[in-house]
Amino acid sequence: MSVMEKMMILSGTLWVFAVAFIIYAWIIQNRQQLLLKYIAGRLKHIESLLQPVPQPQTPEPVPSHKKTAKPETSISIDKNEPLSKYETVTLPDEININFVDR
Repeated sequence: MSVMEKMMILSGTLWVFAVAFIIYAWIIQNRQQLLLKYIAGRLKHIESLLQPVPQPQTPEPVPSHKKTAKPETSISIDKNEPLSKYETVTLPDEININFVDR
């Protein structure tokens, strides 16, 4: 076998592989497009299902004319008063404690 025959066989083999690769890539691309179209259709369907359901409108309560003022929660303690006096006292978290000079 001469060098020319070997080159022809090599180039023929490369052409066959190139054509096979192009056909394979075309098949894979078509399959991928079909899958993407299917997924996009399903996503549109799922998004339509996930739309918030409108809630029936309930009438708003009529506000009363009386405003309920929150009572002020603060305590004033003399600075000279011993703190041991308040050891057993339990206070809510929202209370303000002021130490004042009397």
